[in-house]
Amino acid sequence: MSLYQLIFVVGQITIGVPALILLLVTLVGVPWVTKWSLRSLGTLTDRLNKVDFEARGGVVNETGLPKELLRVVREINLALNRLDAGFEKTERFFVNAAHELRTPLAIVQVRSDTLQQSEEKLHIQKSIKRLTAITNQLLDIERYRQNPPISKKIELTHLLSKVVADLAPFAISEGYEISFETDVSKVSLEGDEALDRAFSNLVRNAIQYGGGRGDIVVKVKADGSVLISDQGIGTAGDLHSRIFEPFYRVNPHGSGASLGLSMVNEIVEKHGGFIELKSSPDHGSVFAIRWRNALQIAGRG
Repeated sequence: MSLYQLIFVVGQITIGVPALILLLVTLVGVPWVTKWSLRSLGTLTDRLNKVDFEARGGVVNETGLPKELLRVVREINLALNRLDAGFEKTERFFVNAAHELRTPLAIVQVRSDTLQQSEEKLHIQKSIKRLTAITNQLLDIERYRQNPPISKKIELTHLLSKVVADLAPFAISEGYEISFETDVSKVSLEGDEALDRAFSNLVRNAIQYGGGRGDIVVKVKADGSVLISDQGIGTAGDLHSRIFEPFYRVNPHGSGASLGLSMVNEIVEKHGGFIELKSSPDHGSVFAIRWRNALQIAGRG
């Protein structure tokens, strides 16, 4: 090997080895160092993800966070406290307003009953009925949010048979046949008395929008799912998700308070479930309540 070749090889090694080491450091070391340096941001992100709107008073835990992030976290916690205070003030307003409305509504109801029978009287009474329903549902929603009932074991088949029995006279008077069916003898889950309110609202919804004809069927399936069906005019597919929004009404001229389904959805979700709606003009509507959590199911009915 000539001297020039030797110099060339040594030069390549002298330049190449540091370059290779630098490349390895860049590809492996820099991402690791960056990840290690930003690990506290991952911790902060995890703690932020645990802040729940439903759990009032929630703040980000400051323990173990570096000084560089503490100021940001403290400002976030102050903002969360301000939001909590704002929500509480709004909720108190709704509850107080609903309570204040009850007395004048009752007075107007009594005075409207003394009016001579006329179309105008019917319009007034219909408006009073709707305002009363909105007032009562606002109170129900806020009471449930502020003071959730105590959880206990709920037996669904017993609860639903009672709901059907209680509402049967109302359904029959409105022109329906109503029945209760079950594929199992018992279905139990951890829940509270709000489930009674949720199922009652769904049956009342079927009575209101079932067209005053046909059958209303409440059924418990083998997997514990609950189906409430009617033979009414149905709901268009693009409205299926919107009917669970507060104050949204499919029929703007109807008498509904448009808060019942919103509250039903909230109660079902709190019990680890979700609602599916299948609806068509030819077959009416079917509300299916399904459960993500395991249920205790005993035998076939």
